[in-house]
Amino acid sequence: MKKSLIILVAVTLIIIGVGLAYWQLNWQLNKTAMPDQVACTEEAKICPDGSAVGRQGPNCEFAECPITQAVDETAGWKTYRNNEYGFEIKYPENYKIVVDKYGWPNSIVHFIETIPPGAQAYRSTIEVWDNLLNFSNSSNHQGKQPNYSTKIGEKYLTISYQYFLNVDDKAIETEWQKAISSFKLIK
Repeated sequence: MKKSLIILVAVTLIIIGVGLAYWQLNWQLNKTAMPDQVACTEEAKICPDGSAVGRQGPNCEFAECPITQAVDETAGWKTYRNNEYGFEIKYPENYKIVVDKYGWPNSIVHFIETIPPGAQAYRSTIEVWDNLLNFSNSSNHQGKQPNYSTKIGEKYLTISYQYFLNVDDKAIETEWQKAISSFKLIK
């Protein structure tokens, strides 16, 4: 019986020793594999491009926002510059400009699209007015408002394309919204 007790105590000590060794080894491995892990909050930062980034790293700092390049939708377009009124505007390559007041007494410039084969279409005009009511009351505009207007000194400069549009001309409307977005004063 004494021999059985010694064997039982020996087996128990071996099992305890192996268990402690296993625990010690796992504890060391876990400590080196994941040093000082930190749980970050689930907040998000909204970036200028509309995307979102979360917190990361040991200090839970926000990740960098992606760098986006602004797309110039008028790159490659021509530029009309008017020094008398101090402005410039970009317009598509397939347009020509005509400075003509015939039928448009307030006109500064017309933008005419050249449409193959050999046709053309008036698409937009820039005009100068004493006030915007005169624009709306003119026979060319008949109660409409300009697509864009700005005051320059005592006059109003207007850009209009709406009276040239047909039902299917959404592409032209989009094109002239881009052109208007390029308008800037140069004085």
